[in-house]
Amino acid sequence: MSDRLNKSQNVTLRDCFGKNSVSKGDVSQPSFEAHRKRCAPQDDGAIISRFVKSRHAASAVEFALVTPLFLVMVFGIVLFGSYLAAIHGVQQLAAEAARVSIAGLSDAERGTLARNYVTANAASYPLITPSRLAVSAAASPADANVFVVTVNYDASQMFFYSLPKFVPVPSPAIVRSAAIPRGGY
Repeated sequence: MSDRLNKSQNVTLRDCFGKNSVSKGDVSQPSFEAHRKRCAPQDDGAIISRFVKSRHAASAVEFALVTPLFLVMVFGIVLFGSYLAAIHGVQQLAAEAARVSIAGLSDAERGTLARNYVTANAASYPLITPSRLAVSAAASPADANVFVVTVNYDASQMFFYSLPKFVPVPSPAIVRSAAIPRGGY
């Protein structure tokens, strides 16, 4: 047997170091000295060549490259999803407050009903801090028969506003309005 590897020999790391390797005292296999010579690299070029051709750690390298990108995407989806949920909650509060305000007889009473509704129900939205809400309710300047409830929310306490500045973030001021006509359609 030749001391150098040739193209017809299929020697793997498992043959040299794994289950199929030969121990010094094993006589049932080819001699330990022949095995050592066959598996030992002849020069630095052989080591580099075998390293470049090896595919044993390819999936680990791919995992190491792809996992951080995947986690950043998932983290971004969760953060911006929570922001969108807060926007939806503010819009729901405005819409429900406008519906409740229709029962009032005057603009002042309608405004009071809308503010009381938002105050009483803001805590039921888990991503909204009730103390950061501001409600304004008044007749529309464009049409006196339309009552408009506007809910302002300061979202600056949400987690992603504390991230480094290179992360694009939306405005911390969430403003949503709902309009309802007086006296029906």
